[in-house]
Amino acid sequence: MGLLFNFGSPEPEFARLFFDRHQVDTRAKDGLARTRTRLTHEDWLYPDLAYTIVGGLYEVHNELGPGFIHRIYASASFYELKWRGLDVMPCKSMQVYYKGASVGMFKFDHIRVGADVMVFPVAIQDVNDWRFKNLKTWMRREGVKLSILANFDATELKPVFLRV
Repeated sequence: MGLLFNFGSPEPEFARLFFDRHQVDTRAKDGLARTRTRLTHEDWLYPDLAYTIVGGLYEVHNELGPGFIHRIYASASFYELKWRGLDVMPCKSMQVYYKGASVGMFKFDHIRVGADVMVFPVAIQDVNDWRFKNLKTWMRREGVKLSILANFDATELKPVFLRV
């Protein structure tokens, strides 16, 4: 839990920030889901693993805060998940497909956790700029059932869960 104070406005403002494992932001610009969804721990795919991953991502966000490039968050997230005892593998690129055909590689730091989960630590202004449809296509081709996208650019971490 933490308090965020803003003394730069005409009147002081504050926000209480805390980790709520039941609250997941699933907004996406391509219409996958645009509302905030409350999930119970039992509704998650791989609930114990997802909970451990999200806890690690919150730890990285709490320690580093916003302001770094995504490679810093990818490296920190990799080490945090490894220290938590997870089977993690750093990845440096992903295959891009167009209408079912491979059209090249996209260089991007992300993390594979076991065989079925990918973690995408990003640092972008608007998570809705992410290409969720392309990511879901790639997940299906790779046999990945769950991806967790964490935008470290924001002052409040709101993981986005993608399932296929």
